Amino acid sequence: MAPLKIEMEVVIARPVSEVFAAWTTADALASWFAPMAVSTPAVALDFVENGSYSIEMRLPDDAVFVTRGEFREIEPEKKIVMTWHCSAFPDPESLVTVTFEPVTGGTRLILLHERFRTEETCENHRHGWEACLAALEQYVCQ
Repeated sequence: MAPLKIEMEVVIARPVSEVFAAWTTADALASWFAPMAVSTPAVALDFVENGSYSIEMRLPDDAVFVTRGEFREIEPEKKIVMTWHCSAFPDPESLVTVTFEPVTGGTRLILLHERFRTEETCENHRHGWEACLAALEQYVCQ
């Protein structure tokens, strides 16, 4: 069986500095990271290598889920590598790598989320990331 992972690429019509900055503060993340939540998510963020993050979101059915992890690698305006665990799913910790590349007209963002154990968890995260990346683009382009 092939490894279960998500690979996505978007081009956002803003400079790398702005797209990268949207990942670096609790206020910025709360503005775009959980578009499926019914209220602004509670975000705690220590954006340094080995620093942690926690994003708590309430969904329309009143369920509350928390996604948390640690930043393993940060290369300003180039790459973020972080561990990931969402309380909504039984899978153990996974790994997210986000890279940022300047391109004509903006920034190419490449997201790789890997180490899923089940197809269901992988697909649910795929839908979540699609919504998040669309919200990120809207946030930085406003």
